[in-house]
Amino acid sequence: MGRLFRKRANRYKKRTKNPFRSRQSSIEPLEPRRLLAADLIYADLAATPDLNPTDITGYLASVVSTNYTLRAEDDSGTLYWRLFGTGTDLLPIPETQVLEHEIDDAGDLEVNITRDDLGATDIVAGLSLIDFVGDKLTVELDTLAVLDGTFSGTPIEIDFEGGKDIDLGAIFGVTFPVPLGNDQVIVTANGSTFNNHDLNLHSSSDIVNDATGVQITAGSDIEFKSDSTVTINNGSSITANNLSLRADATGAPLVKGLRANAAGTVNVDGATLTASTGTVTVNALGKVDMTGTNAEDGDTFFNNSVAGTLVTSFSTATVNIVGTTTITAATLTVTAEVDSDIEATVEDGTVKLLSVWAAGDPRVNIGDTNGTTTINVTGEITAEAKTNLDIDAESK
Repeated sequence: MGRLFRKRANRYKKRTKNPFRSRQSSIEPLEPRRLLAADLIYADLAATPDLNPTDITGYLASVVSTNYTLRAEDDSGTLYWRLFGTGTDLLPIPETQVLEHEIDDAGDLEVNITRDDLGATDIVAGLSLIDFVGDKLTVELDTLAVLDGTFSGTPIEIDFEGGKDIDLGAIFGVTFPVPLGNDQVIVTANGSTFNNHDLNLHSSSDIVNDATGVQITAGSDIEFKSDSTVTINNGSSITANNLSLRADATGAPLVKGLRANAAGTVNVDGATLTASTGTVTVNALGKVDMTGTNAEDGDTFFNNSVAGTLVTSFSTATVNIVGTTTITAATLTVTAEVDSDIEATVEDGTVKLLSVWAAGDPRVNIGDTNGTTTINVTGEITAEAKTNLDIDAESK
């Protein structure tokens, strides 16, 4: 499998300068170097395989799959990130390895996973191919234990870039036979422990656990951060020194100034979160920035006799800590925030029409009628819902 796909990071091979190239002696100060991350770019049609059954099978699995699984694996003392294709929801295939990256320096503990866009970076309205294909990435947290003794103190950073995570079915009110645009990261673990590394998991799409819940203990910090939604439920139990669940959603207009909506949501339902001597942080943010180059400047009509624009922005930020959830920590911080900054102008027309409709809805919900929610905090509890709405609309 080593020949199946070349590691993208290998494009940038490390070079060692020859100190004897010049007769003159000189001492150059050492500069800090940023180690290259591990890049796993799947569904790359140009990465043609060798003509053998194993390589061809892996290539085909990469091309036809929208569901993938990421693991850290120890192969006879050599550590790898390995990505496996499992087909689609409608047409699953046997798990097949499609990519691997050897973990041989500290930079390799940062792994970036994304679909190859095949050069289709602007199909329509600035959307690329990866914005239209809905991929699911399962991250098996149990496997991180194989990294305990490797580059201790270096964070494990897993980043899934699934495009803009636009749920086209929800927008158009249609149920598609395959997911279009709506990506997802699924975290799994069955009671294992990993140590010596903070875990930072980021996804451009929503982060959820599997149907049996995620059971994981870390001897350091854990952060799950999504650009839309984080949901921890189904009896999940997560223990860490400090634990953070964050949904930082940004909104941009779908067309011109319309639907500049951001929706950040964190759901904790029937789960146990523990940071006995540390901090549990649960934050949801909906942010819209239509300023500067992102500002809406309208259009002109009827030979510039009319200039106008319409901006709509309705953003939400929601934290739900409900059901039979238990949170144990020294400090608990819960925040739901909507932050919208909108600039809109019209000019040039004899008649000018400008309308801005904007609002924010931040909410923190702790407890409901579906079970007893228990908060065990020895120190400070902060729960806050807030909106910052700044509108600068001008007819010039």
